Amino acid sequence: MEEKLRDWQVPNFEADPARRQDWVIEQIEEGESWLESQKVSESEKNLGLLSAAGTEKLKSNSLKSDIRKFVETISDIREIATYGSGAEQFKSIVEMFNRVVKVIYQKSHFPRQSRQALQYSVTLKRGYLWPRYIRNEFGWGTGDIEFCALGPREVLPTQVPTNNDVQGAYSVTIIEPMGVAEAHARFPDEQALLTPISRFKYTSPNQVRRHEYWDRRYGSDRQDWEQRYCEIRHTFVRDLRINRSGNLLQMGDWGERDGKQVPLTSWSYEVPSVGAVISWTNPYNGLPESRKAEPEDCRVYPNLRQIITNPGMNKPLYDGPAFDLHGQMPPVQYDVDDWPWMAIGFSLLDDVASVEKGSRAFLDIMYRVLRAKMNPLKGYDLNAGVPREDLKRLDWLEENGNTIGVDGDPRKALQSLLPDSVTVNREDFTMYELLDKLRQKTLGLNDLGSLAQLKFNLSSETADKLLETIGPIAKGIAGNLEVAHSKIAQMLKFMILQYFSTRKLMSYIGPDGISTKVFDFEPTSIVPSHMPWEKDQSKPSEVARLTRAKWFAQNLEVISVPSFLLNVTQMQEQMKWLNFLQRGMPVSFSTAMKKLGVENWGDSPGDTEFEKYKHEQFELLEMKAKAAQIAQVEGLGGDQGKGQGKGGGRPPSGKKPPKLEKRGQTTGNQRTVVSQSE
Repeated sequence: MEEKLRDWQVPNFEADPARRQDWVIEQIEEGESWLESQKVSESEKNLGLLSAAGTEKLKSNSLKSDIRKFVETISDIREIATYGSGAEQFKSIVEMFNRVVKVIYQKSHFPRQSRQALQYSVTLKRGYLWPRYIRNEFGWGTGDIEFCALGPREVLPTQVPTNNDVQGAYSVTIIEPMGVAEAHARFPDEQALLTPISRFKYTSPNQVRRHEYWDRRYGSDRQDWEQRYCEIRHTFVRDLRINRSGNLLQMGDWGERDGKQVPLTSWSYEVPSVGAVISWTNPYNGLPESRKAEPEDCRVYPNLRQIITNPGMNKPLYDGPAFDLHGQMPPVQYDVDDWPWMAIGFSLLDDVASVEKGSRAFLDIMYRVLRAKMNPLKGYDLNAGVPREDLKRLDWLEENGNTIGVDGDPRKALQSLLPDSVTVNREDFTMYELLDKLRQKTLGLNDLGSLAQLKFNLSSETADKLLETIGPIAKGIAGNLEVAHSKIAQMLKFMILQYFSTRKLMSYIGPDGISTKVFDFEPTSIVPSHMPWEKDQSKPSEVARLTRAKWFAQNLEVISVPSFLLNVTQMQEQMKWLNFLQRGMPVSFSTAMKKLGVENWGDSPGDTEFEKYKHEQFELLEMKAKAAQIAQVEGLGGDQGKGQGKGGGRPPSGKKPPKLEKRGQTTGNQRTVVSQSE
């Protein structure tokens, strides 16, 4: 019984390689069973609707246009995130990180990759985005952070929690088809053992469907693509193992330097055994202290364990600490129609599939009827005195017309055999329009259309009314995007610390954009050389580099995860705070600047907004007094200019909602102002 309750656990890294390889296969099979319980295969059957496949004479594909409209609207992301910090010593660092993230956004083509993840979500219930640091040129070139879009059959979790978030799963396997050349370059010691997809025998329906899934990507008519790709599986596990061996474990890659063992990678670390003595210097009195290591100190994998495998082999390609220090499951899920009792929600494509099929069939019938009406089946009178061969060759739609001689009434010699009831009238077109509107309503395009219009009308007087038109679908999607991008931002701050050297930063934002605090006793790395309480920084730090990096990253907080949908209400909020400032209301600049998106402004002390305001006013008076003293000493003076309402313009009346207006077009001093007057 005890063994049965423990067989889900990942074997220790000392276990037989074949056993660890088999455990990964079991996790993949469990993940595939979980996925099939969500009936993803039903969504895959409807993918053909996007290509307008079918037997209809008239090929229509309004669905594809609507899907693209939907995805393009909700994926109009302007940036990934911005950071802030409450610690004073991190103010300059925050600005540097925000600039780096903007460059990552541009270089990685983040909007395009997030759009692909959303396309998976809309059509196949769920998509994923995998932020990863990877070297180009098959591992020999320079490294950069990229975002890899994945489909539901390429991400297989196990033991998913009740909130349906794969970040809380026990294990997650990412299955990646990798070209043979790249696989040989990245795993040079295993070239002879790597198995291409063509040599791996698929034994389960789930594996066959994944193969068909890749057929769509690489082309099913190319019968040899399986020979040029390997299936690489990245399994991330929350290994719960505690070091009770009595020995210090060195995890990752280590080597000898100056007679000492040193870590060779950024993901290498040491793990004490339970009960071992941990010593450190007290930061307050400078005296040495010690204690016995607790189980929490002795986790063999404090982040995640990563196992890389290839089917057909009898051992893993890699088994050790996960490369990324953030310790989170790498794939971030994108959902647009999630429900608590559905682990991966519903597919919007499934919702409109039957409507689209009915609409296409209805349109095709209308098209066939109109074609038959224009060139109907005809019958002719054998006794009309016209040669039968001439009647057979007669074309009613001939541009130059046909002329034949007929004995008697020509209308009786040749007539259409279509019944009068076979026709297309106004009601038929109304029905087709109804089906078209039903599809758009199901997709929520009306909600998203209102958001698109708001982008151009936020400064108008009708902004309040337009905001009321945003439906619950758009708001729900905005919330899901905020959650996904917040997770990505949390990962990025660790990845920048781990993989970016100061030289890399200079290539991104230039030397002037790098904070001087980076150039400490370890100037080549962003990770601080010492902790703040370590007084003697001439000696190596007592704190491990991994711990210093985590401490640094945890002091950077994600303060904004904007998307186009959320910016709509955010801009309206900004207009309100601009109105407060212009009318001189007692609100603090620190709060207003946060609302307006001014980064790194700083906080003012005070428990209430009015207390913050009073503190700032005293600070401003003190600053003005000092400036006046300096001006008097230096002999500076002159008019300060006229302010608004004192010869420099009318004071605002506040009779209308604030809106943006252009001024100074006649004087040449063009500027944008916030107007609230008639």
